[in-house]
Amino acid sequence: MKSTVTSKGQTTIPKFIREQLRLRIGSEIDWQLEGGTLTVRLAEPSNLTNPYHRFLGAFRLPEGQTTADVLCELRGEPEIYAQQGEGAKIMTLEDVLAEQA
Repeated sequence: MKSTVTSKGQTTIPKFIREQLRLRIGSEIDWQLEGGTLTVRLAEPSNLTNPYHRFLGAFRLPEGQTTADVLCELRGEPEIYAQQGEGAKIMTLEDVLAEQA
């Protein structure tokens, strides 16, 4: 397949190739020139381009606990946490709407 280079040095990736590689706005591609041959491929995701990658390995589970244990502990019973604090109370959606009326 051919494409034309514009005066700004830009070119359009043919639709068929964009679809095959699932390229979207913001997708990064890697250009490599070896012995007169240009190779273009989908770039490997990097920690700099994906903001979530910088958190990989940042959190450690307490020894002896599984992810499920920690999630259960974090979720807990919402009523217990909602009732804490001065003047705290649990309200249903109906109560909130009635109070606003």
